[in-house]
Amino acid sequence: MRIIVLSCFASLLLVACGDVVKNSNKCCVTEEQCNALGVDSLQPCESGQVCKADNTCASAQCETSNDCDALSPICRLNNCESTCVDEAECAGFAGRTHCSPDGACVECLSNDQCSGNDSVCDADTNACRGCERDNECPSGVCIEAEGTCAAEANVLFVANGSDTGMCTKLSPCLTLKYALSKIQAGNPRNVIRIEGGIAASETTTLNVTTRAVIDGTGTMVTKPATGAVPWMSITNSGQVVIDGLTIVGGTDTDPAVKVTNSSLHLGPGTVLKGFATTTSGSIIVDRSRVEGIVDCNSGTLTIDRAAFEEGRAQSNNCQLTIQRSRFNKTSDGMLGATGGKATVESNLFVNGYELSDSLYITGVSPGSVFRFNTVANISGTDSDGVALYCDATLKVTSNVFAYRSQHPLAYQSPCTVEYSIFDDHTLSSAILTTNSKFVPFTSIFKDPIAKDFAPSPNSPAKAAADPAITDELIDIDGMSRPNPVGSTADSGAFEAP
Repeated sequence: MRIIVLSCFASLLLVACGDVVKNSNKCCVTEEQCNALGVDSLQPCESGQVCKADNTCASAQCETSNDCDALSPICRLNNCESTCVDEAECAGFAGRTHCSPDGACVECLSNDQCSGNDSVCDADTNACRGCERDNECPSGVCIEAEGTCAAEANVLFVANGSDTGMCTKLSPCLTLKYALSKIQAGNPRNVIRIEGGIAASETTTLNVTTRAVIDGTGTMVTKPATGAVPWMSITNSGQVVIDGLTIVGGTDTDPAVKVTNSSLHLGPGTVLKGFATTTSGSIIVDRSRVEGIVDCNSGTLTIDRAAFEEGRAQSNNCQLTIQRSRFNKTSDGMLGATGGKATVESNLFVNGYELSDSLYITGVSPGSVFRFNTVANISGTDSDGVALYCDATLKVTSNVFAYRSQHPLAYQSPCTVEYSIFDDHTLSSAILTTNSKFVPFTSIFKDPIAKDFAPSPNSPAKAAADPAITDELIDIDGMSRPNPVGSTADSGAFEAP
């Protein structure tokens, strides 16, 4: 009896000293788990079971992360967990080998974990991407059109300097003409950075016959005022990329930039206030602004995520592509295209003048389409203006024509329109074909007065597009369509979230 009493007394002493009798309903297999449970020794589960974060035993869920699903992709101590705690747990995820502070396996946490053309770690997505701003590059020069940082050794600097030497950052030159003279075919030193807001005025045409990148930040350049000569002439397979410049001057017969058998890329931050033309060449208008005219003859014209403010695009026998762009104008003519092949998709065309005609596309090649566009008249006045001149060569489908016009479509024999929405100001029902319909103007958009042309909550444009179009497309704001996947897309430029 005495032994039994001593044994119990000893057990009580052990408890008082900090040891706890094992609780068979709870477990801990790490120091953190045991501290949370209030015990100082490991308490594993039975064979075939694992200890969960709440200190309870459960059947094992995984051997490796390959056994887990997308919602809980990390295998830790045979449990599938939603978040990582260290980089080792992300090692098996290709392209996402770093553990972020919020517990997600990501591509990068800092720029030094990125390389090549994708040298910037995006702070929002923790993914490597190309540069978007000059201050993201060690040299201070980002070629935004291509998303690449230029090495300082490959940059010619133009500022308030002199036209001598090699146009280095410490000893810049004065004029673009001199800097261009330092570019040689095949030499990587072909980037010109213009410092300051206004470049020195050029008095003669800048002739470019090789690859040249011209980068600025709101820098204004002006066409020579005298003589019928362009500011820049690109010939003999020249390739010019322009970022961050405002180009002023010129007319349709005397353009600011003339491209012949060569290419011009107007990149982000560029404003074309003059005219740019190409003959048997290529012009790309990429995330830039046009207040003048871009004109293509027997070449290629590509317009992507651009803003045309009182500007116009013209195409004659060209490969024309216009996508995810916005056109605003208060007079006739936003787009004219004759011949060639035309792909016009996911754009917004807004006119504020009640009598104007907006778009003209005729005589184009097979495969030409005008689809998922919104053409709107916000003048508040009904008119006889035409939203789209077209003929049978153009496939027109899944658009919104809210043009407040009696005759929104016109030509000698207008194109066939499918799966499109027309406002109820349209008087001629003869234009309506496969699954197109009249609806009240006020029912289509969220707020047309505020220029919000996304579908209203009960918009008839929702799920009104051609259900046979199964391509994975992007709307004007970058949203995937159709949304949700497998449904029918919305007609017009915008897909409802």
